[in-house]
Amino acid sequence: FTPFVEEPSAVVADLGARAGRSFAAERAQDSVNLFEAVTAHAKALGSKGKRVPFASWSDGSSDRLCTMLGDHGLKDVRLATSYADALSFGVAGARGKPPQRAVVPIEHGFETDSLAVISETDMLGDRLARPRRKRRAQNFLAEATALAPGDLVVHIDHGIGRYTGLKTLEVNGAPHDCLDLQYGGEAKLYLPVENID
Repeated sequence: FTPFVEEPSAVVADLGARAGRSFAAERAQDSVNLFEAVTAHAKALGSKGKRVPFASWSDGSSDRLCTMLGDHGLKDVRLATSYADALSFGVAGARGKPPQRAVVPIEHGFETDSLAVISETDMLGDRLARPRRKRRAQNFLAEATALAPGDLVVHIDHGIGRYTGLKTLEVNGAPHDCLDLQYGGEAKLYLPVENID
């Protein structure tokens, strides 16, 4: 997706979408209720015959959003489980379309002639990810000693490997304790303990 107009080509398809509405101005004003503005906008789009799905990052955030919208006039916003499900909801041929919600992790919403996706980020601003708690290397060393050679381990990028032992490698004149992981064929990965979190 890009907000820039590009000529259709072998790698570019114009689907007729444009950037959706951001509620940044409403978030910045203390005198404006953000969810009342979102509700009014969704109702106006629906009355024009557009389908209005609210896109959230997770089931939990979708449920919380449903509660907030319900508190401000959009009661029982239905969860669409697929695109086909979203398209089939509502009275066939009716101009007004009821808003829905979906778990679709997109940064920004968009609008077409028949659809207006409002993302969680459009309403609430940038996502703030909670920083993951780092394990201390000494605690991990205690956990690593619980591994036995031959145990299977999962690496987030490399997948399932077999732990063959703890090995100390000298890199730039400094010793580093590493997990020795064996993958298919002769592939090996030496994973420095200090990089594990």
